[in-house]
Amino acid sequence: MAERVWDKFLTQQDRDHVAMGENRQVGFGEKPALLLIDLYRWVFGDKPQPILEATKEWPASCGLAAWDAIPAIQTVLQAARKAGIPVIHATGRDDDGLAGWSTGRQIYGNQDRSPEALERRHLRHDIIDACIAMPNNDDLTLLVKRATALSDFLKTDDGENFLQGFKRANNILTQAEEKDGVEYSYGADVKFADSPEEKSLFAALAREGGAISSAIEAEDFAATMSGMAALRKPIDAFFEAVQVNTDNDIIRRNRLNLLADIRKLCLSVADLTRING
Repeated sequence: MAERVWDKFLTQQDRDHVAMGENRQVGFGEKPALLLIDLYRWVFGDKPQPILEATKEWPASCGLAAWDAIPAIQTVLQAARKAGIPVIHATGRDDDGLAGWSTGRQIYGNQDRSPEALERRHLRHDIIDACIAMPNNDDLTLLVKRATALSDFLKTDDGENFLQGFKRANNILTQAEEKDGVEYSYGADVKFADSPEEKSLFAALAREGGAISSAIEAEDFAATMSGMAALRKPIDAFFEAVQVNTDNDIIRRNRLNLLADIRKLCLSVADLTRING
């Protein structure tokens, strides 16, 4: 074995103690998980900078080394998600009763100086996952902005009910696509709508869809969530009054395409299939 940098500092007793456990084969276990510790904006900052420059604004920054690591982190994350391995994000565990986890922040005076640090500490892991799945996920400022707006939205009554409406639409659509062996993505036609609630949903999607798309393009996620909130009641009313899987094949296909429009619009905001609840 090549000499390790700390070997020269070990006493003979230390060497004997280390040798006792060196050949122990532990293995990888049967329930692997990917644990990510302290991968947050405080470490990366807003842009790639040499560490001596980055630490002027972000005292805990790792500088260019952090940004150079992003492609490797993305590769590992992608492999874990593809394999169905749980992804766990951990930082600042004092709130969980693990006193001393963040002692370094008090020692070095770095505890939660920025508003972004406070935001990050209260973002759920599933919301982060839903936003990481979107384009430009290597822009940490944009990621925090999107995730914060989504988190705030889901804490409201409109947000909670909207998420349930999306999941219901997605489940019905997914089951129908598996059963029929087709993808319903051709666009729905309002001329086949035969109830006030259905026509109202068409109108709401036409009205809010463009506004939501424009808000996303402008990176105005507060306006994006306002548009989503405006869809909550029309979607709820639709499901209360309309049977999607009706006996009329033409109307059924049109309603499934309408659900596909809902799914497409929602997934342009964040991958809501990753949100728990």
